[in-house]
Amino acid sequence: MIYTKYTGLPFFLFAVVLLTTFPCFLQAQQLSVVEAKTEFHGRTTVERFTGITHLAEGGLNLETGAFSFKIGLNKLDTGNSRRDNNMHKDYLETDRYPYALFEGKLSDFDAENFRNPSSNEEIRVTATGSFTLKEITRDKQIEGSLMYDGTEGNWVVLSNFDILLTDFEISRPRFLFIRMDDSVNLDVRFVITE
Repeated sequence: MIYTKYTGLPFFLFAVVLLTTFPCFLQAQQLSVVEAKTEFHGRTTVERFTGITHLAEGGLNLETGAFSFKIGLNKLDTGNSRRDNNMHKDYLETDRYPYALFEGKLSDFDAENFRNPSSNEEIRVTATGSFTLKEITRDKQIEGSLMYDGTEGNWVVLSNFDILLTDFEISRPRFLFIRMDDSVNLDVRFVITE
């Protein structure tokens, strides 16, 4: 009779210790961006140029494959202040739309691949979701890879893909007879960790 009087307390203490010691039981493993580099490659009939930003935030859920990444456009720098000012003010309107957003889910996602990764193991992925720029959203499928850095305990996200300016109602910049191509290539490198 005395034993049953106290059975609730030991179970309660066990549950509290278990849930506070192992937070993974409360939520899926979420990795967040800690380092970023995104390059935008554009070209005209006479030159090629690259804009770089190191501003990004977001993450990847390693249990479900869901992701959300925001790329900061207001820090995009091509090394030419006149071009940058025109790009930010007249085309990207970064004062109103400071981010590009890509969110969705990794296709053919297998959480088992992420449980015990080998160092420098590359996992090819396809990300399917919506890409938003200037409040215009388009469905997008992007190929990329995730590589585990065992020495740092981080994952490196790599991807290279194209977008069309006209898909997001961005007029193609021009100067006299020189006009920028509609296609812009993005080269993305994010480091994500817990």
